[in-house]
Parts: sequence; C-alpha cells; structure tokens
Amino acid sequence: MFIRETETKNKKTMNVYKSHKLVENYRTEKGVRQRVIMSLGSLSLPNLDDMDKLLLLYLLYDPLH
Repeated sequence: MFIRETETKNKKTMNVYKSHKLVENYRTEKGVRQRVIMSLGSLSLPNLDDMDKLLLLYLLYDPLH
C-alpha cells in the first residue's frame, strides 16, 4: 500500500491542487493492478521518510485503531 499524490490544475486561474489516495497493489491473471482503497482528500503532508509513511498508512488503515 502507498499514498498516491495527484495534481490538478485549474486552466483559468493556473492554481495547482493536490489530492491524495490510499492505493494497494494486487495480482491478477493479466499482471499487477492497482486499486484505490480510499480517497484521503487534500492532505498537508510534510516530506516524510519511508518509516513515517508506513506508520501513517498503518494508522489510516488499521481497523482496530
């Protein structure tokens, strides 16, 4: 699992907006695919290292937390 950041640009105002989605990889007969588990909206994430990202994913996705 990972967090995907996407950017969209308003063509009139040229403002750039970022949104985030929680994505997982899974395997099919045709190969590896990706699916969106949940949309996280616009997050203001600092520059995180890999361990911080793993902790964030755990906290977001853990159903018992």
